[in-house]
Amino acid sequence: LATQHFKAAAEAYQMHDHLSAQQHSVAGRESLRVAKEQNLKAAEEIFKFNNCKNKIWRVDLHGLHGLEAIQALQSRLNDLESDKIDTALAKKLKSLEVITGVGKHSHGKPVLPTIIRSFLNQKKYQFEDVRPGALKVWLHSSSSQAIRSR
Repeated sequence: LATQHFKAAAEAYQMHDHLSAQQHSVAGRESLRVAKEQNLKAAEEIFKFNNCKNKIWRVDLHGLHGLEAIQALQSRLNDLESDKIDTALAKKLKSLEVITGVGKHSHGKPVLPTIIRSFLNQKKYQFEDVRPGALKVWLHSSSSQAIRSR
């Protein structure tokens, strides 16, 4: 829908109908805003559904787009490495199981395993494959966090 509005805006502009072009452009931007909002809600629901039975030390990223998966993983890592969870539990936790899937529903090469590995490398997390589509990620210790933040 947004594409149709932007195309109509371009055509109206070429015909020197600037008012119509502006109206179509505004409608196109609004369509994009609504689509992004709906996509965010869908991603949140998918994440909740996939993780409703998981413990805090496991996160399932199936069904999310790359950026959504990175944001969900970063949020979980932040929670585990901060004071947002029970400190006794946090001290026991040394790792997080991250389920990316193997990409059965991807067109071509699997997206999540590649993008999650890249993110973890960039953030200097150590990790290993525990089985196809699942990684074990070692949490940064609080002492290494203090060193890293200097």
